[in-house]
Amino acid sequence: MTLSPIPTALITGATSGIGAGFARKLASMGYNLILTGRREDKINALKKEIQKKDKVDIDIIIAELSIEEHIQKLLNRIKNTPALEFLVNNAGFGTKGEFAEEEIETHKKMIDVHITASVRLCYGVIPIMKKRKKGFIINISSAGGFLPSPQNSIYGGTKSFLTFFSQSISMELKNDNIKVQALCPGFTRTDFHDRLDYPPEMLQDQGIIRWMKVEDVVEHSMGDLKKNRVVSIPGIRNRFLASLIRFLPYPLYESLILSAVKKTDELKNEINNRKKA
Repeated sequence: MTLSPIPTALITGATSGIGAGFARKLASMGYNLILTGRREDKINALKKEIQKKDKVDIDIIIAELSIEEHIQKLLNRIKNTPALEFLVNNAGFGTKGEFAEEEIETHKKMIDVHITASVRLCYGVIPIMKKRKKGFIINISSAGGFLPSPQNSIYGGTKSFLTFFSQSISMELKNDNIKVQALCPGFTRTDFHDRLDYPPEMLQDQGIIRWMKVEDVVEHSMGDLKKNRVVSIPGIRNRFLASLIRFLPYPLYESLILSAVKKTDELKNEINNRKKA
């Protein structure tokens, strides 16, 4: 298989949101792209949009990363892409119930997508990047990975793993000219919360919460990559919230989080009841 010497970026979960933002950014930098996602119509629309602006090659792989065969398909593609220089592990999803209210299969799927797939793709790309003597890996974690909270046990736990994992392999790869980053965004305007049935009224700035644009998150990440900053938290308020757990006594932190979650649930119920009336 003859491949272009132009460096290639693989982005999972590139259908929309932060994944699509990285696709646009890396294409503008001249990278050929391998984009994965589940919604074929949306990801093909993104391909057309990008190629109108940037003359890059884009391969689409429709993949569900909780399925072994789909992960293997991506790993085979990686093996046949010696120009692979950039990996963005962005695929993921959230849930809206408490731990015991969700199906165990949903929890297992989240662990497979957030952790297993990300680890295996990193394992697949690192030998290629070592051979190229250059590489970039961004694992999309979350500011929520620093903040234990109700209704966030598996999501926050998997994101916390990605941050720790990224920091660890960054140390291992320091002498190989491979930069690794855990990107930990806070509230970002994507369809992530739409799919969790959040009322539009709740997707607004309120209190200390400020919603960021995808483009700003991506720019912050790329800036931190240049600065060799392994843990990237866009937004000063998000950095403040992420630091809470380190400075507050745990009982006080727990009380604040439980109060905030209660108010959020009350607001959500109020909005939904108002719509039904």
